[in-house]
Order: sequence, then C-alpha cells, then structure tokens
Amino acid sequence: MSKILENPLFRKFLRFLSGGGLIWGLRAILTAVMTEVFKIDPVIAYRIGLAISFVLYFFMNLHFIFQVKDRLLWRMVKYSCVSITFLTTDGLLMQLLHQGLAWHYFLALSTSTATLLVIKFLIYDQLVFQKTKTPNTQTF
Repeated sequence: MSKILENPLFRKFLRFLSGGGLIWGLRAILTAVMTEVFKIDPVIAYRIGLAISFVLYFFMNLHFIFQVKDRLLWRMVKYSCVSITFLTTDGLLMQLLHQGLAWHYFLALSTSTATLLVIKFLIYDQLVFQKTKTPNTQTF
C-alpha cells in the first residue's frame, strides 16, 4: 500500500482529484445559486459555471496539479483544445441526463463529471501538462 502512495502518478492523481474537486465544487455552487436564487435554467447556469471554471482550472492544473511552469502559451492552446472537447462532451452529457432522462440537475452534473474524470486525467498528464524533456543538445 505504501508503494502506491509513494508513486508519483498516484500522487499527481490525488492532486488532480483534490484540485478538480475544488473547481467542481465551485461550478456546482455556481450552478445551484444561479438555478435556485436567480431562476436561470439549470443547463444555462451549468454552462456559465463551466466557462468560469475553464480559466481557473488551467492555472490550477499548471501550478498545483501537474506542477509545470514552462511553455505557458503552448500548454494553453493544448489545454483549450482538449478542454473544449471535454466541456462540450460534459455539457451534452449533462443536458442529456437532465433534459432527456429527466434527472435532477445536480445528479446530472455529478454523473457527467465523474464519467469523464479518469480519461481527462490521462490526457492532461500525457498530452497537455507533461514534463518537458530537456534535450542533450540545444539547437537554435
């Protein structure tokens, strides 16, 4: 068990879960407040929350979760492409569950997010926020 806890990938996944949980919580609170207090349609409220969490989550991933500091612009481009795909899928899944299957918006929100969690972590780890390999020789 201790070898698992010491594994860098597992520790990174724990940071991913905690950071993602924080961002998810913010998104859920925003969705609930906009839906219950401001009487905005739950799907629209959810999409507004997604837009806000999009930007916050990039910096959370960059500094806290994957702990990389270089190639900011290139990472932002890759993050945007991958995240827009995930956000679209997440939003469509939430809409299908809420409107198509008549699930409560909060259950639909939770299910859509949890469904995509592991896939998103692997793609972020391997393609977006991977450590930069330092070449043996520099070319200009």
